Amino acid sequence: MKQIVLFVFFAEIVNAQNFVPVWEDTYLPDQEAGCYVSSLDLQNETIFIGRYCGAEDEIVFGDISSEEWTECDIPDSLGEISSGGVVDGVFYVYTESNWILSVDQSCETGIVAKSDGWVKIFSENDTLHVFGSGVYIDDTLSPPFVHSFVPATNTWKSFPSPESESVIGLTIFQNKMFCVGLDDGIQKIFQLDDSVWNVVYVFPEDEHFVSWESAEDRIYVSSTNFAPPFEYGIFSEFKDGDMDSLFSSDGNILAIEATSCFVFVSGNFTSFGNCDAENLAMFDRGSKEIIQTDRGLDNNGYALSANDEFVYVGGAFIYGADIYSPGVISLPSCYEVSVEDITKNEVKIFPNPATDFLSVENGIGKVVRIFSLSEEIYLMANEIDNKKVFDITNLSSGTYYILIGGKVFSFVKL
Repeated sequence: MKQIVLFVFFAEIVNAQNFVPVWEDTYLPDQEAGCYVSSLDLQNETIFIGRYCGAEDEIVFGDISSEEWTECDIPDSLGEISSGGVVDGVFYVYTESNWILSVDQSCETGIVAKSDGWVKIFSENDTLHVFGSGVYIDDTLSPPFVHSFVPATNTWKSFPSPESESVIGLTIFQNKMFCVGLDDGIQKIFQLDDSVWNVVYVFPEDEHFVSWESAEDRIYVSSTNFAPPFEYGIFSEFKDGDMDSLFSSDGNILAIEATSCFVFVSGNFTSFGNCDAENLAMFDRGSKEIIQTDRGLDNNGYALSANDEFVYVGGAFIYGADIYSPGVISLPSCYEVSVEDITKNEVKIFPNPATDFLSVENGIGKVVRIFSLSEEIYLMANEIDNKKVFDITNLSSGTYYILIGGKVFSFVKL
């Protein structure tokens, strides 16, 4: 059985300038080459995953703290899972056979509704939102409006359709509903006010909506520009009725997640802004600074979910030059580990400051990594015993950080 490493980051809030990653690993069971994640959500410390693996469709529930996993098989006749959302610990998924299902953490599966075409679903608080096609409600096919379902009361609510041919995007922003509609080849953003959809933005004729994510006072929007001479992705923020372009990419940005400090994007691009980014990028929300790392995905990042402690993205993961793990990964969110006194925790680092060599006496017996503030790993020793001497002759002068067993220490190179 192959296992995928999920890298999990814990630390204290800082800005991007002082960003130092700390990684711990956990495992997703039975993840093999060829498996991919199509739907992903986080609630509290539970991760909810819809994946296609070994010619089978599965739901996987994982407790992040205990690393306990439950795998639930989905009948082949229902098809692949394309979207989902979590309400009160139950995973609601939409399959390619047009069924909306509920799957609880004991693998009990129920039928919620059936659509007459493609729909997308997502959750917000205690409500499941459905858009894209008509839905059979109490055996009656509703028009292709926007629908909301409250599982606690088993009630549906339908909203009037905007003046467009179809709804291709939906989000909840500042307690209001926003959608993207296609009208005679032009895409528009509508806002629902008192049961009336009002146009608040019109996309340029050669620009098409891809995805979005609402965050506090703005909506982050991904779109594709088809203007000659080539197609490219655009990442913008919609705020106070204005759409401001932030970054461009050489492919589509398929998923967006924002935490209180950072924004994460994944898709099928190899550059984001002016930086190399293999299908995965992140930037500081305040400074708009792109965080450069040596992490990336070797295929599309279709699914992405985050909170202020964990970030997970679907795809096959590359870390550095030689570590590869197919499936789901976790990335650092908006935290940094505080630097501790080097005399504590059975760790001694000397001399400090250092010029040519650095000795590390490590009673913890864990992997030792040496970082700069730019997050680059310069030196590494796996499971060292008692004492390790590092040659730091070629390091530039400055402050460096040493990660040992989830704790960070510092030294100065002269």
